[in-house]
Amino acid sequence: MSSVIAIDTGKRNVGLAVFQGLEVVKCYLLNASSLSHHYYQFNSIIEEYNPDVVAFEKPFFSPSTMATGYEIIEVIGVEKLVLEQKQIEILEFPATTVKKIQEMARIARNK
Repeated sequence: MSSVIAIDTGKRNVGLAVFQGLEVVKCYLLNASSLSHHYYQFNSIIEEYNPDVVAFEKPFFSPSTMATGYEIIEVIGVEKLVLEQKQIEILEFPATTVKKIQEMARIARNK
């Protein structure tokens, strides 16, 4: 069965959800304040689950949030480095798509 890791990258914390098919296997909240520490944390999770695909939300920044955006881009760069080293497929989705998926999942859970 294929595995997917979904990532929500922030400036200080990174949320990860590991999926096997449609089932959530594990969730993580990683500290991203140190890039080298984040590299080792993220790398160990990728090695443990060896996902087929990793999905990101494409970051969007307005002029007023550019300073924070720069820090988030650095964290995403670390994550993409790990994934490219392991030749794992990377998918990026616009925030609007992610929000629609979240809403569909919420509706499905309430049925």
